Amino acid sequence: LYYMRCMTCTTHTYLATQKAFLQKCVYFTYSDGTYFEWNGGYAVFQIDPMSRTPVYEQIIQQVERFVLTGLLLPGGQIPSVRSVSMTNSINPRTILKAYTDLDSRGLIQSVPGKGYFVCADAQEQLLQKGRAK
Repeated sequence: LYYMRCMTCTTHTYLATQKAFLQKCVYFTYSDGTYFEWNGGYAVFQIDPMSRTPVYEQIIQQVERFVLTGLLLPGGQIPSVRSVSMTNSINPRTILKAYTDLDSRGLIQSVPGKGYFVCADAQEQLLQKGRAK
Protein backbone atom coordinates (compact mmCIF):
# COMPACT_ATOMS: atom_id res chain seq x y z
CA LEU A 1 0.00 0.00 0.00
CA TYR A 2 1.33 3.41 -0.94
CA TYR A 3 1.27 6.20 1.56
CA MET A 4 1.56 9.84 0.70
CA ARG A 5 3.57 12.36 2.67
CA CYS A 6 3.12 16.09 2.41
CA MET A 7 6.45 17.71 1.51
CA THR A 8 5.59 20.92 3.37
CA CYS A 9 4.01 19.86 6.66
CA THR A 10 5.44 16.26 6.72
CA THR A 11 2.13 14.78 7.81
CA HIS A 12 1.76 11.10 6.90
CA THR A 13 -1.53 9.52 5.92
CA TYR A 14 -2.88 6.44 4.20
CA LEU A 15 -5.06 6.55 1.13
CA ALA A 16 -8.19 5.85 3.16
CA THR A 17 -8.08 9.42 4.51
CA GLN A 18 -6.74 11.14 1.42
CA LYS A 19 -9.72 13.49 0.88
CA ALA A 20 -9.09 15.53 4.04
CA PHE A 21 -5.36 15.29 3.46
CA LEU A 22 -5.55 16.63 -0.09
CA GLN A 23 -7.60 19.65 1.00
CA LYS A 24 -4.76 20.87 3.25
CA CYS A 25 -1.60 20.04 1.35
CA VAL A 26 -0.21 20.60 -2.15
CA TYR A 27 3.10 18.74 -2.66
CA PHE A 28 3.35 15.02 -1.92
CA THR A 29 5.75 12.11 -2.11
CA TYR A 30 4.78 8.46 -2.46
CA SER A 31 6.41 5.84 -0.28
CA ASP A 32 8.61 4.86 -3.25
CA GLY A 33 10.06 8.37 -3.50
CA THR A 34 8.19 9.69 -6.55
CA TYR A 35 6.27 12.91 -6.08
CA PHE A 36 3.33 14.89 -7.42
CA GLU A 37 1.58 18.19 -6.96
CA TRP A 38 -2.14 18.55 -6.18
CA ASN A 39 -3.58 21.69 -7.77
CA GLY A 40 -7.25 22.64 -7.85
CA GLY A 41 -8.53 19.07 -7.81
CA TYR A 42 -5.95 17.77 -10.28
CA ALA A 43 -2.85 15.73 -9.71
CA VAL A 44 -0.30 17.68 -11.75
CA PHE A 45 2.07 15.69 -13.95
CA GLN A 46 5.74 15.82 -13.02
CA ILE A 47 7.69 15.49 -16.28
CA ASP A 48 11.43 14.86 -16.33
CA PRO A 49 12.73 16.12 -19.70
CA MET A 50 16.13 14.52 -19.02
CA SER A 51 14.67 11.06 -18.49
CA ARG A 52 15.27 8.26 -20.98
CA THR A 53 11.53 7.55 -20.75
CA PRO A 54 9.65 9.46 -23.46
CA VAL A 55 7.38 12.24 -22.18
CA TYR A 56 4.20 10.59 -23.45
CA GLU A 57 5.10 7.40 -21.54
CA GLN A 58 5.74 9.43 -18.37
CA ILE A 59 2.23 10.86 -18.71
CA ILE A 60 0.75 7.39 -19.24
CA GLN A 61 2.60 6.00 -16.20
CA GLN A 62 1.44 8.86 -14.01
CA VAL A 63 -2.21 8.59 -15.08
CA GLU A 64 -2.04 4.86 -14.32
CA ARG A 65 -0.56 5.54 -10.88
CA PHE A 66 -3.14 8.26 -10.10
CA VAL A 67 -5.94 5.83 -11.03
CA LEU A 68 -4.45 2.95 -8.99
CA THR A 69 -3.97 5.10 -5.90
CA GLY A 70 -7.41 6.69 -6.13
CA LEU A 71 -6.28 10.22 -6.96
CA LEU A 72 -8.21 9.95 -10.20
CA LEU A 73 -11.57 8.35 -9.50
CA PRO A 74 -13.94 6.76 -12.04
CA GLY A 75 -15.71 9.55 -13.89
CA GLY A 76 -13.14 12.06 -12.75
CA GLN A 77 -11.79 14.52 -15.27
CA ILE A 78 -8.10 14.52 -16.08
CA PRO A 79 -6.24 17.73 -16.93
CA SER A 80 -6.91 19.09 -20.40
CA VAL A 81 -4.32 18.81 -23.16
CA ARG A 82 -4.01 22.58 -23.17
CA SER A 83 -3.47 22.93 -19.41
CA VAL A 84 -0.83 20.17 -19.33
CA SER A 85 0.86 21.71 -22.34
CA MET A 86 0.99 25.16 -20.76
CA THR A 87 1.96 23.97 -17.27
CA ASN A 88 4.79 21.70 -18.41
CA SER A 89 5.83 23.35 -21.70
CA ILE A 90 5.08 20.17 -23.64
CA ASN A 91 3.92 19.97 -27.24
CA PRO A 92 0.13 19.33 -27.22
CA ARG A 93 0.61 16.49 -29.74
CA THR A 94 2.75 14.62 -27.21
CA ILE A 95 0.00 14.86 -24.60
CA LEU A 96 -2.61 13.89 -27.15
CA LYS A 97 -0.53 10.83 -28.03
CA ALA A 98 -0.55 9.75 -24.36
CA TYR A 99 -4.27 10.42 -23.97
CA THR A 100 -5.07 8.58 -27.22
CA ASP A 101 -3.11 5.55 -26.00
CA LEU A 102 -4.95 5.60 -22.66
CA ASP A 103 -8.26 5.97 -24.52
CA SER A 104 -7.52 3.01 -26.80
CA ARG A 105 -6.76 0.88 -23.73
CA GLY A 106 -10.10 1.83 -22.18
CA LEU A 107 -8.65 3.69 -19.19
CA ILE A 108 -9.97 7.13 -20.14
CA GLN A 109 -12.60 8.36 -22.56
CA SER A 110 -12.97 11.55 -24.50
CA VAL A 111 -16.19 13.53 -24.24
CA PRO A 112 -16.25 16.04 -27.12
CA GLY A 113 -16.38 19.60 -25.86
CA LYS A 114 -15.90 18.52 -22.23
CA GLY A 115 -12.51 16.77 -21.95
CA TYR A 116 -11.12 13.41 -20.88
CA PHE A 117 -12.57 11.33 -18.05
CA VAL A 118 -11.49 8.19 -16.21
CA CYS A 119 -13.49 5.12 -17.25
CA ALA A 120 -15.58 3.34 -14.63
CA ASP A 121 -13.50 0.15 -14.73
CA ALA A 122 -10.05 1.72 -15.23
CA GLN A 123 -8.73 0.77 -11.80
CA GLU A 124 -9.91 -2.83 -12.18
CA GLN A 125 -8.25 -3.07 -15.62
CA LEU A 126 -4.95 -1.85 -14.19
CA LEU A 127 -5.18 -4.25 -11.24
CA GLN A 128 -5.81 -7.16 -13.61
CA LYS A 129 -2.88 -6.05 -15.77
CA GLY A 130 -0.68 -5.99 -12.65
CA ARG A 131 -1.81 -9.48 -11.62
CA ALA A 132 -1.05 -10.83 -15.09
CA LYS A 133 2.59 -9.68 -14.88
